[in-house]
Amino acid sequence: MAVKKILTGHTSLQTAYLAVIFGTMKCYWIQTRPMWGDRLATITINSLSGDMQPIEYGPDYTFAYLFLDLGGEVKLGSFDFDGLPADNQKQFAELLAAFDLSTFYDDQQNYIREKYYESLYDYAVDQRRKLTPAGVRRLGEWMIPTLSHVENCPFGQIAAHPEWISQDGDYPALPVEQAA
Repeated sequence: MAVKKILTGHTSLQTAYLAVIFGTMKCYWIQTRPMWGDRLATITINSLSGDMQPIEYGPDYTFAYLFLDLGGEVKLGSFDFDGLPADNQKQFAELLAAFDLSTFYDDQQNYIREKYYESLYDYAVDQRRKLTPAGVRRLGEWMIPTLSHVENCPFGQIAAHPEWISQDGDYPALPVEQAA
């Protein structure tokens, strides 16, 4: 995805980005909804009659943004923090590099933090099922301070947590198949 320019400040119909496509006007904005995240909203306006079509909404994302591609077309980009911890850390670093965090609404910051937290928690629960008792203890020693960090740190430092690194004995040994 080649980004020419990130579009900011387009958060309602009143502040929408207006594009004229083959004589038809189309308005684009990102709607932020508490507990849901961000979604693309668009409305098409007939340039001859001025009639507006109903607002169309896209799916919800943890964080969504508009940008112009190299051809000047409006596109939607997004970040969803629902992967493995290392993937989420990488995505968060990309988010920090691309955006001025002072422009984020509190609802956006809170939702990103919440989704990041939930993803770490879900990962830990999934790993716990696979671990030996010693591994469960070590996972807890990692999980509790890591989740506390994500919950309480300044927003820009969410991904600055240690990685879960398993040690020998954390997972049960797999049985070795007998040669036939």
